[in-house]
Amino acid sequence: MNKQIGVSVVIFVLFIEALILISSYSSRKEQLVDLKVSLERDVYEKTGKDFHDLHPGILDDEHIESLMNRYLKNILLLSLLIASFTAIGTVVVFDFFVGRHILRLKRFNKLNRGLKVARWREPSIPNNEVGELILEREKLLDRIEEE
Repeated sequence: MNKQIGVSVVIFVLFIEALILISSYSSRKEQLVDLKVSLERDVYEKTGKDFHDLHPGILDDEHIESLMNRYLKNILLLSLLIASFTAIGTVVVFDFFVGRHILRLKRFNKLNRGLKVARWREPSIPNNEVGELILEREKLLDRIEEE
């Protein structure tokens, strides 16, 4: 169950990050193109010269593509990092509150020998739905033993 939850969280986070990436990528590229146009216009108005003659290779199409590729790489790495940490955190929290108790309950159900049933005797019953399940199981076993 931990693997299923972890993979589901990674997929969900990456889906959200992909939606954000699509809008931020186009917005970032538009900003660079606007900057290029503004610089070209400003340099021409102030000096009468072409911006690209004064600064060859700066904010030309190739440079913008290079900047966008670096931006994309950084966002993808950050997205993978966020998805990984979120999945690990979710699995750890799930395991702490639910998973370990379910595994113990499963182990107890396998330990049964005939009429002798493994019981949850210690007071470490969680205060959640799993704890309610454990308490219901113990009450059911008490009723069965009384009969």
